[in-house]
Amino acid sequence: MGQQIWVTAFALIACAACAQNGSWFQGETALKTQFVEVQPDVKLEVLDWGGTGRNLVLLAGLGNTAHVFDSLGPKLAAHYHVIGITRRGFGQSSAPQTGYDPRRLGDDFVAVIAALHVTDPVLVGHSIAGEELSAISTYHQGRAAGLVYLDAGAPFALYNPKHGDYTPALAQLRDDLSALQKNLFDDGLISKTLTDMMLFQANLAEIRGEVECGTAPAPKASDLASISALQSYMKGYLGGIIPKRRCARIFASVRTGGSASGLGTGIRTNL
Repeated sequence: MGQQIWVTAFALIACAACAQNGSWFQGETALKTQFVEVQPDVKLEVLDWGGTGRNLVLLAGLGNTAHVFDSLGPKLAAHYHVIGITRRGFGQSSAPQTGYDPRRLGDDFVAVIAALHVTDPVLVGHSIAGEELSAISTYHQGRAAGLVYLDAGAPFALYNPKHGDYTPALAQLRDDLSALQKNLFDDGLISKTLTDMMLFQANLAEIRGEVECGTAPAPKASDLASISALQSYMKGYLGGIIPKRRCARIFASVRTGGSASGLGTGIRTNL
């Protein structure tokens, strides 16, 4: 299975490179669009670009729908049977008030591939979709033949319910409070809500500490001499290349009378 995953990853990288020659969104319309019910009154949009061979399921990043793969999907269909799923809350998929925790989102995708009789699929997730991939591998072992994480290495993609993460913990707490509002006398639900609230508070304190304690040495005059110099200063603190456009925005603010003293404190917030 490991070899198959690497072959799939290689094909995705090659096709993505080809797609860069044209507009990402100027792809071909999916051969088939349908809606699959994953819960009562909750349906997800599913695109099918056809193809034969290994089943390949594409999961979009946060804020995107399956249509983000309209260019990549047809290229992959030359070698695989390719479908894309739009998660709940986005595009034409249903947007219920609850059900956005990692486990439920993973359950949604498993419900889709089960309803469509998609066997031994390789799941390909971009960015936040790593959350669903990890949930599926945790709660539905053996349901997928392989997982391909595309730029999905942040903590949410390696979500561990024991330690939690701010975004999924918030989603879980919202679901708890919604259920508790409907039944105020369920001792088990009350206990679960309190437990999840403690986890959320710990996650919130952690992320707050990262923002408030993230300080850098105050920039020198040489660091503010040009946009590229400012970019190098920020790279030294954050450990990565900061987009030039963002540096230009801060640089312009300082040049037009803004204070540079705030750059050394809470720099992540300024970005």
